[in-house]
Amino acid sequence: MEELAADVTIRLVVQTQPLTQWKVARELRARIKREFDAEGIEIPFPQRTIWHRSDEERVPVGAGAPTDR
Repeated sequence: MEELAADVTIRLVVQTQPLTQWKVARELRARIKREFDAEGIEIPFPQRTIWHRSDEERVPVGAGAPTDR
C-alpha cells in the first residue's frame, strides 16, 4: 500500500524476485508519477493556514484586517 496523500491510496499486489521488491516499488512509483504528470493529475496535500498575531496587532471587529509587514 502506498499513500500518496491523506486521501489518495494506491494498492498493488506485485510478485517480485527475492530482494528486488524495493527496486520494483521505486520503479512503480516513478512510472505512476510520470503518468499522473502526463495526464495533469495533481496529488493533493494537506494545507494549513496559521495566523500569528501579537497583542499589538489586534484589530477591533469591523476595522478590517491588519496589513502585512
